[in-house]
Amino acid sequence: MFAAVIPARRTPPRVAVFDYAVPPEYEDVLRPGQLVRIPFRGGDILGVIRNLSDQSTVPPEKLRPLKEIISPAPLLNKAQLKFLTAISNLTRTSLGWLLTFSLPSLRPRQLPLLKTLPPPLSPAAPRPVSEIIKLYRHNEERAALLTAALPPSPGQTLIIVPEITDADYLCRLLPASIKNLTLVYTGELTENERSAHWLAVYRGEKQIVIGTRAAFWLPFSQLTAIIIDDEGNPSHKNFDMAPRLHNRDAARLLARCQGSVLYLISPTPSLETYATLATEPAVPALPPLRLPTIIDLNEERRAGETSPLSSRVQDWLRRPLRGDIFLFLNRRGSTPFIICRDCQEVWRCSRCRQTFTYHEKNGRLICHRCNVSEPLPTACPRCQGINFAYYGTGTEKLEQIVRRLVGKEVPIIRLDRDTAFGRARARALMAASSPQSSRLIIGTERAWPFLNWENLAGMVVVDADAPQFIPEFRATEYWWQTLRDASYRLPTQAAFFLQTKLSESLIWRALSKPELFYQAESDSRARFGYPPYTFIVRLYAGFASEPDADQAAAALYRTLCQLTASETRIKIAEALPTVPPLCRTLHYRVIIIKLTPVHWEEQWRSILPAVPAEWKVDLNPNTLLSF
Repeated sequence: MFAAVIPARRTPPRVAVFDYAVPPEYEDVLRPGQLVRIPFRGGDILGVIRNLSDQSTVPPEKLRPLKEIISPAPLLNKAQLKFLTAISNLTRTSLGWLLTFSLPSLRPRQLPLLKTLPPPLSPAAPRPVSEIIKLYRHNEERAALLTAALPPSPGQTLIIVPEITDADYLCRLLPASIKNLTLVYTGELTENERSAHWLAVYRGEKQIVIGTRAAFWLPFSQLTAIIIDDEGNPSHKNFDMAPRLHNRDAARLLARCQGSVLYLISPTPSLETYATLATEPAVPALPPLRLPTIIDLNEERRAGETSPLSSRVQDWLRRPLRGDIFLFLNRRGSTPFIICRDCQEVWRCSRCRQTFTYHEKNGRLICHRCNVSEPLPTACPRCQGINFAYYGTGTEKLEQIVRRLVGKEVPIIRLDRDTAFGRARARALMAASSPQSSRLIIGTERAWPFLNWENLAGMVVVDADAPQFIPEFRATEYWWQTLRDASYRLPTQAAFFLQTKLSESLIWRALSKPELFYQAESDSRARFGYPPYTFIVRLYAGFASEPDADQAAAALYRTLCQLTASETRIKIAEALPTVPPLCRTLHYRVIIIKLTPVHWEEQWRSILPAVPAEWKVDLNPNTLLSF
């Protein structure tokens, strides 16, 4: 007998499973999912048995035997192993690395506990895999939907939220009668906490798990329902580390492996989900949300007001505060753009060619892409002129403007990457929020998850136009989602101002009539072949020189075109540089592949073996050319 074992460590994706000989004394007790000790290279490591077989492709004389069974009870069931394998194959992520997410602590002092684990719960009877879409208008409806989706005992439910801070908030919405059956699982847990939660799910002590994408890897045996909350939120997409997969796509894979019902619930569904919703006989109307007060900055300029804050907002801020005020500006620093008036030279990063942002507090130019920092020159390096023009406003400059406006008595908190680099620091800055607090909070999107929205007396979107001009196909949808999210979160009595020079923009009109936005955006996506009409896979890689990048990208493009020449449904775009093309000394290139939404997995599996190992795989990406 032979055992195919997944080492619990990062290995090359194409070498994920290793065969070992099974000693005679283990033949009757060995089962898939057990944790075992195996010889590996020059030492011993731990691994999990994927399957047992009477045959092996490795010659018997080269096979080494298993050394020890660590856990007599399987730690992972067949459904979990199937899910891990599917994720690994689709994203070309190390199976062993994914396995480490799915196991409790493997520190030596914890291993004796695994030897005494009881057998896993019996799998629940599989339910017909189905997908249910529900919409809600406020937290009461949200809690009612969650409660209605919970299966009868002993079924388990997984609720996935977009942000870590959403998990605790959602837990508070659930009825008190089921909170003792609920645990919160996020990437912020310590190793001991993760192990304790893992054991609680394994033993069936907790039936409801609320968490971020980290919760996908827990040892569910009776998972009968998966809920993706706030499904349209862009944070459901993992883009910065493998596996680069949207939570919605991961949930569909998990539901298929576990035999679970998938619920997509949201006040504002994504365009892909709305397209599915629109195929139903009776399309439910999107929930109406409160509307912001639109302030036309063109009229302000004609009246002589040049401040980034309109006269109406200034008058409002001068009044005595009763609650926190949030000024949202998604640009940090003082000035995002500096130009020489004499020769039109723009200050750019020498490494990636992005424009420098000027930070007045330390007098330096900083590239927010590469973190390159330079002192502000006293003269233009090109023409030696000293006539500089500073364009735009960042959070640092806005703080100075607001301080002059409201005086020293009003507390001002700036929450961006410069003031709050980590979550602990951000939470500390916001810890004093209460219904009695009266503060001005100036922040970027980094502040969004840490705000106590229930205590806000008002919000101002300082620049509502810039996010519409980001050259990415999802940018408009994500900005509209952000504004809808603010409308949903703000208390009904809170003021909500939106400053714009584009007062006739479709986005503002669509806040009250969402169908206008979905129709216009859907028509645009259809013309250019973007989701939901295709499923996109983005391949990208960095190279030491520009010629190397062009050569490698062109070679891969030719290979993929030859491979898919007979499949007209697959569209492959020629390689393009990323924006910026140079990042941290590497020259990046991107290849975009468009697949059919229904058959994308099958089509992608036929292409993936031809993709070299150095190319990263990003399924259903948020962006195409930018990082």
